[in-house]
Amino acid sequence: LHREFLRAGAEVLQTMTFYASDDKLATVGLAGKVDDINRDAVRIAREVASEGDALVAGNLSLTWAYLPEDPSSSDRVRALFDRQLRDQLEAGPPDFWIGETFSYLGEAPLFAERAKATGLPVMVTMSFEQQEPRSYEGQTPGECAKRLAETGADIVGVNCLNGPEQQLRIATQMREAVDGVFVASQ
Repeated sequence: LHREFLRAGAEVLQTMTFYASDDKLATVGLAGKVDDINRDAVRIAREVASEGDALVAGNLSLTWAYLPEDPSSSDRVRALFDRQLRDQLEAGPPDFWIGETFSYLGEAPLFAERAKATGLPVMVTMSFEQQEPRSYEGQTPGECAKRLAETGADIVGVNCLNGPEQQLRIATQMREAVDGVFVASQ
């Protein structure tokens, strides 16, 4: 797939590590493969990227372990992110990080915090399920963008769950809310 993306003109190859954390891989019987999957994904993406002129983005996603009503869940989420980040760094490192599909604004900054600690650039995107877009805690896309920028994200944005018309409206709200930070729409 990475070669197909490269042939199609992709400038960034994302590691195929969406949901590659202990909890999610356990649901399909692969919890013991977390480290191998994360390392191999970076190695494969890096190998293909070297065949062209593409960057490699280490990819992480929401964990499903974040519970806003349980403050101790933040430590569990940090540990899940740290493991994936460590594995991907050991195998690569990637050129930058993408954390994506966060619906809880409380979880997204945890990713940004842990990823920024690696010294690599960080992109964080939110997903909004409602017709009138809000994070699960109720923040607007602009408020989410501000918070993520304050946390140190180099790129903030939106991805998944909506069509192009709604994505553009959300990305525009984010763009209007932040200065000096790039805005992405996946």
